[in-house]
Amino acid sequence: MPKPPRDRLTLRSPKLSLAFVAGIASGLIAACAVEPPPLQWAEVDRGAFACGVQPVLARQCSMPACHGTPARRLKVLAPGRMRLPAELAKALAAQAEEDLEAGYHPALTEAEVDFNFVQARAMIVPGEPIAACALLNRPLAVGAGGLYHAPDGDVFASADEPEYVALAGWVQGAGKEICK
Repeated sequence: MPKPPRDRLTLRSPKLSLAFVAGIASGLIAACAVEPPPLQWAEVDRGAFACGVQPVLARQCSMPACHGTPARRLKVLAPGRMRLPAELAKALAAQAEEDLEAGYHPALTEAEVDFNFVQARAMIVPGEPIAACALLNRPLAVGAGGLYHAPDGDVFASADEPEYVALAGWVQGAGKEICK
């Protein structure tokens, strides 16, 4: 019986084969062990968020059926809507008895505003063109340059609406001048 042609590398020793394969595998693993770059957060103002953006999100985006589900990136806490249970308990304990009896919802705690700030900031990619920013293009009507949001879900018909202008200003680095 004729021997097969020797046009391929063949290793005759099982120990040599195992060492060869292990060397190749460790080389490949080392090549893939590159650290991903650290996450970069947008440089946006927390104070401007609290006074100029948080009220817009509370009015326009805090519906639990939409922005309270795990399927949505943006979760928005608001009085009378979705809250952090421990923070709501603190807010209720701090609220005046007559306001509780009258049915007023307590304001968000600083921890809840921080939660909303982190949620909104996570939708801004540093260096991304403003037209690609999901926090701006998702609620904007398609006819105004936005993206589809939901059936009858356009929050802003135009980029000229004051609340949209405040939101866009904050994304672009504006400070408390966006606060009313």
